[in-house]
Amino acid sequence: MVNLIRNGGFETFETATFSPGTFITVPTGSTSIDNWIVTSGNVQVVGGYWQPSEGNNTIDMDGETPGAIAQTFDTTIGQRYLVRFDLAGNSDGAPTIKTVRVEASGQFSDFTFDVTGKSRSNMGYRSQSWEFTAS
Repeated sequence: MVNLIRNGGFETFETATFSPGTFITVPTGSTSIDNWIVTSGNVQVVGGYWQPSEGNNTIDMDGETPGAIAQTFDTTIGQRYLVRFDLAGNSDGAPTIKTVRVEASGQFSDFTFDVTGKSRSNMGYRSQSWEFTAS
């Protein structure tokens, strides 16, 4: 299976690496996260503050305001595509149930994650998958 998403782990960023426990707030319109654009609100690229699913970095979709990111990639009309990702939530603040929307080709799905009992050292990542048909 070919991975069409580039920098899916948010490991490359215009400033390269972070000191453990730090984050950078990325505003709407920014392309400083390699291969991604922040399309609304802002997000935070987090390095070492909490347990990553893999690699060193994570992304907090609710930086100082709820944010959204996007990436463009080539598809074939009518072909189905599988999106897979690991999901956890920031246990440092409300709400307890976190929600993220994944969208492509005019289709979407919402995913939730309950942070009850989770911590920075035990994020409780869950693998998620979603399929869409290119239009």
